[in-house]
Amino acid sequence: YCFNTLNLHQIYCNIDSGNHDSIRLFTRMGYKTCGLRKQWYYRNQEWHDELMLQLLNPKEIKDK
Repeated sequence: YCFNTLNLHQIYCNIDSGNHDSIRLFTRMGYKTCGLRKQWYYRNQEWHDELMLQLLNPKEIKDK
């Protein structure tokens, strides 16, 4: 829907690096890790890292 109907170039998500179930779900759907924000937010008296994952429109990916 995002690529075919909305004609988006990419979609992305940000996930707590400790949320292994969500990371597994998105990587199974083809998302790739493209960034890491170290100590990005503070929760429960601890700093947590955040991963950024993205999925590029497969129709627009060019071989290099």
